[in-house]
Amino acid sequence: MSRIQPARNSKLWPLIAEAENPETVPARLKELADHPSEWVRNPVGLNPSTPDQAILQMIEDPRHEKWFWSQALRQRDGLEEQLARSPRQIIRASVAGTYRHAEGALRRSTQILLADDESKEVRELIASTTNYEDILDTLLDDPVEEVRAACAANPRIDRDRIDRLITDRSSLVRRRAVAMGLRYPDEEQLLRLAGDRSSTVRWEVAISWRSTGRVMEVLLNDADEDLRHHARDWLEADSFGYNDEQSREAGATAAGAIPGQFDHP
Repeated sequence: MSRIQPARNSKLWPLIAEAENPETVPARLKELADHPSEWVRNPVGLNPSTPDQAILQMIEDPRHEKWFWSQALRQRDGLEEQLARSPRQIIRASVAGTYRHAEGALRRSTQILLADDESKEVRELIASTTNYEDILDTLLDDPVEEVRAACAANPRIDRDRIDRLITDRSSLVRRRAVAMGLRYPDEEQLLRLAGDRSSTVRWEVAISWRSTGRVMEVLLNDADEDLRHHARDWLEADSFGYNDEQSREAGATAAGAIPGQFDHP
């Protein structure tokens, strides 16, 4: 939605009030749903009195922004499977990412559908949000490396599954496992990764907020001169406590991840 609000004397304000009012009759809301102004359309989409069919038509309307789809879906979870079958990839991705930064979960049947989506972007989103371990395990074996890597961002992932990622054949997967993991890799896993054959993985270890003095001491002997310098600078800064603030901030982010364990089918 445009950040520029209509002028105080704009003829849109009475229409916006109608669009927001839950007592507005459904037939009128259907009319307002096709209004040329997004300032009118968007409140219609969030009005609980708007008929589901009108919501579906609005969601398929390319004029709407991505935030609208996810907001509407949270209020109309009965539509999620229909939207997960949309021919538009961006809508399926919006469904898959609905609960990425909030508590809640899609229905299992919807998640199964999206985990088999033709779009790797959709499968990546489900990998990072699914609350079912069997669905995550399927995506851990996905042929596309970006999808496997996205599993690391799932806040419910356990140490054994992270271990699968840090030993993956793809350096991209190993690197993103370090970068995207919320609770893992832990220090022991980082110590192993500090000897990874890929310098991109070792660099990700070097800049990880989880890295410790023990990990940096391994990198002091790295074949990459820049990495050795970085490790030496890190250890010097750490001796003065300069790394504490970064670790606390990143640790708070990890602690704020969606809580809970995997559900079982």
